[in-house]
Amino acid sequence: FKNEGLEVHFVKMDVQGAELMALRGMANLIGRCRNLKMITEFWPEGLRLSGSSSEEYLTDLMKCGFEIYYMNARKRKLEPVDMLRLKRIDSGSLFCSKVSGQLDNYRM
Repeated sequence: FKNEGLEVHFVKMDVQGAELMALRGMANLIGRCRNLKMITEFWPEGLRLSGSSSEEYLTDLMKCGFEIYYMNARKRKLEPVDMLRLKRIDSGSLFCSKVSGQLDNYRM
């Protein structure tokens, strides 16, 4: 993915708690892909066991320019995520988008 002409549009990331390390490892890719969407596992205990935290992961996602949504499977809906909401989530998936304002009413 180091090819300057290549733009990735979608990433699925499930690395059992190592998401923060993977995110940091693909910082250049994220920086050059303007319309990137990503589904990522969110498992606070796994993040903790890998030496990071859910707050640190969310902060880095936001620094990368992502809008972050919790994929609420029960309601079949994407819900915006902030630090307070994040602390109430035990596990699940997050949908992240670098495109602003297009997902407010998005339903799965």
